[in-house]
Amino acid sequence: MSERPKGRTAFVRAAWGLSAVFALVVGRLKLLQHERLQTSAFDLGVYANVLWNTAHGRPFFNAFDGRSFLGQHFIPALALLAPLLRVWSDAAALLAFQSAALALAIPAVYLLAERELDDRRAALGFAALCAVFAPLHRASAYDFHPATLAVPLLAWSLYFWRSGRRTALLATLALTALVQEDLPLVLVGFGAYAAWEASRRRDRNGRRDGLVVAAVAAPYFALVVFVLMPHFAGGWRASYWEYYARLGMTPGSLAAGFVLHPWRLWALTLGDPEKAAAVLGLVGFTSGLILLAPREALLLAIPLALNLISANPAQYRLQAHYSATMIPFLFYAMIAGYARLSRRGALRGPRALAALALAAAGSLWNLPVYSRPTDAARLQSARALFAEIGPDDSVAASANLVPHLCFRNGITMLNGPDTPARWVALDARTRVTSYLSHVEADFAGRHLDRLVFTHDDLYLFDMKRAP
Repeated sequence: MSERPKGRTAFVRAAWGLSAVFALVVGRLKLLQHERLQTSAFDLGVYANVLWNTAHGRPFFNAFDGRSFLGQHFIPALALLAPLLRVWSDAAALLAFQSAALALAIPAVYLLAERELDDRRAALGFAALCAVFAPLHRASAYDFHPATLAVPLLAWSLYFWRSGRRTALLATLALTALVQEDLPLVLVGFGAYAAWEASRRRDRNGRRDGLVVAAVAAPYFALVVFVLMPHFAGGWRASYWEYYARLGMTPGSLAAGFVLHPWRLWALTLGDPEKAAAVLGLVGFTSGLILLAPREALLLAIPLALNLISANPAQYRLQAHYSATMIPFLFYAMIAGYARLSRRGALRGPRALAALALAAAGSLWNLPVYSRPTDAARLQSARALFAEIGPDDSVAASANLVPHLCFRNGITMLNGPDTPARWVALDARTRVTSYLSHVEADFAGRHLDRLVFTHDDLYLFDMKRAP
C-alpha cells in the first residue's frame, strides 16, 4: 500500500466537514419545512405510514389503500428504516435521515475527484459543488422519497469501482438494487459500462465483474417489474409502470414498441422541446463540462431515458426527486470533462477552475426554497387541532396535515363529500399540492354543523357528531 500523500488528511477532513455542515443545515431546513405544515401526504405521509406499519409487524402495509405498498414501489431496503420510527415517533425522522444520507455523497465525490484528477484542491471544489448542487437540493427540498438515497449509494459505487474495491462495490450495488424498482435497470447500464471500460483497458477481471453486475441486475429488474410488483398490486395495470403505458403495458409490447418503431424513443425524449429543454438545463448546471466527456456521460443514458419517456410531467421535467439517480453520474462526467479541459491549450488550469466556479454559481442562483415563514400562532393552532384527535382515531386530512397524523391505520386523503373517518382535518391555506382541494371545499360546505374546531384557516370536523 502506498504512503498517504502528505497533507491529504486535511482535504479529506474538509470534505467530511462539508458533509456534516450539509447534514446539519439541510436537516434543520427539512425539519422547519415539516413543522411549518409544508410537507405532504405525497410522499412523506405515505412512506412514514408504510414504515410505521412495518415497524409494528405489518410489513409494507399502506393504510391509504389497504394493501402492500410493494405494488406501487418495490423498496425492500427501506425496511431498514423502520426501527428509526420506533425510536423517533415522528415523520420528521425520515427527513433527518434523508438529509444525512444525501450528505454522504459529498465525501464520495471528493474521493472520486481526487482519484481521477490527482488534484486535491480541484477535488475539494467538486465536493463543494456537490454541497450546493441545485438538482441535489431540488431532490432534497421535495418531501421524502427513497430515490434520493440513490445519490450517496451510486456516488460511493463509482468511487469503489474506480478504486478497485470490488467487495465494497458489489455490496453497495446490491443495496442500491433494493432501494427502488427502477434502480436495477440503472445498474444494468452501470455494469455494461464498467465492462466496456475494462475491455478498453484489457482488464479481464473488471470486464467479468461488470458483465456479472449487468447479468444479475437485468433479470432481477424483470422479476420485480413484471412479476413481484403486479403480484402485490393485484394486477399488472395497477403497477408503477402505468407512467409508461403509451409504450405498452406488457413485456412483449414494451420490447416490440422499440424494436419495430425505434423512432419513438427519439420522439418521446429529445424530440420533445420541453424534454430537450430539461436536458439542456442539466447541461447548464454542469457548465458544459459533461459535453467534454461523452464517453463517461453514457452512464446517464438509462436513468435519463427512464425519466424522459414517462408521461408524468414532473418526471420528464426532471423536477423534485426525479433527477436524483443521475446526479452521481453527472459528477463523474463533470470530473472527466474537467480533467480534459485542464489538459488542453493555454490557460487550461484557470479555464477549468472557471468552469467549476460557474457551475457552483449557477447552482447557488437556482437553489430551491425549502420552506416559507409561518406565524407561530398558526402553528400553535395546528398543534391544538392535532391534540383533539385520539391516537387510534381514523382521520381524513388535507395533504399537508397527513404527515402529522399518519402513524395510524385509519388515515386517508378526503375523497368525497362523505367519509367513514371519525375526524376530518382541513387546511384551507395550504400551498402544498393537494389533488383533492375541490373535494375538500365541497366537504366543508356540506358539513359545517359538524365543525368542532376552526382557527387560522384550520378546520376539524367530528363525523360522529349529530348533524
